[in-house]
Amino acid sequence: MKNLVVLLIVLLPFTAVAQTSPCTTQVYGDFSKELDWNCPVPSEETVVPRLDIPNASVPLAKDAKAPFAGLLLDQQRVLQLGLRITGLRRLLWIELKMAKEKQALAVDRAVEVTRQDAQVSDAQNKLLEARVNQLTGDLEVERAWYRSWTFGFVLGMTITSATAISIAVVAR
Repeated sequence: MKNLVVLLIVLLPFTAVAQTSPCTTQVYGDFSKELDWNCPVPSEETVVPRLDIPNASVPLAKDAKAPFAGLLLDQQRVLQLGLRITGLRRLLWIELKMAKEKQALAVDRAVEVTRQDAQVSDAQNKLLEARVNQLTGDLEVERAWYRSWTFGFVLGMTITSATAISIAVVAR
């Protein structure tokens, strides 16, 4: 019994250090590693209110008066609240992970839609450019000077005049 008391006294400082060891900063955006669920999350005060409860457990008989003012909870309720806080931390991490994945999927989809729209626009531009070149060529063929109405009229008048003059010269 004496050895047990000595052992407990020797181990007491180590348990105090383990309980008061500072938590590392939790980075909820890094999903490559699991977080320490016993440490508070950034801005946890908005999710879980801080209650200043003295770290003391006092056994009380039913309907007995408490020795100090404060919040009295049974052990089952304390465990339930602790599990709820841990659960809220995990839910926050899962929701952040899902939101990041959804955002990445939305960005990938927007990039793919934009790329496909650019491909369609390029194809349409090439088709329209080819059509413009074809119509320009057709217009140039139609506008050829020897196919114009004016050229035909002038040529007809010249041939008719030359024929009339040559007939008049031959008939004289």
